[in-house]
Amino acid sequence: MKKKLSANFWLEEFTSLDWSELDLQAQYMLSNLASNILQPIRDVLGPIKVTSGVRTVKDYHNLVAKGYNPSETSDHFFGAPVILRSPKKIKKYGKRYTYSVGASDIVPVEVATYDAFKKVLSSWKTKKLKISYGQIIYEKQGSKEWIHISNPTSLIYSTEFIDKFLKKTPILQSLDGGKTYTIPKDI
Repeated sequence: MKKKLSANFWLEEFTSLDWSELDLQAQYMLSNLASNILQPIRDVLGPIKVTSGVRTVKDYHNLVAKGYNPSETSDHFFGAPVILRSPKKIKKYGKRYTYSVGASDIVPVEVATYDAFKKVLSSWKTKKLKISYGQIIYEKQGSKEWIHISNPTSLIYSTEFIDKFLKKTPILQSLDGGKTYTIPKDI
């Protein structure tokens, strides 16, 4: 069954994984990217094709084998832990990187890619396009061009994210060694 992420985006455009294979954090990030960033861009540019969405470690290695230079700390990993190999990145982040916020590479169908890139930036600067993003990068390798766009880093540190995934009940009690927890009634 197809999973609709926004008015014009479907899960299958971003990954071959099933929705249930994505953890809740990745689902949250992908939903935001499709609804709040890419859908408004599609509304401005017309049809766009997602050429790279949710990236697994296997996808990363396939891209390297094809001659691309993907980052080990790419936002395409949607929060999945990635074991780093770069000494420079290990020094900065530790051996595992879990801070990716979700990204996609897109190619416009009816507009030249660089023209689309400029149009998105112009629309954003003039506030015709009301999106919040982390990075927008025009990329080219040989004859291939694409636009990389990611969720803002504030997405995973936002009050909404914290309330949905990290908020904990401040006062609890367990009277059975941690099997169950309740809120004390006499406090």
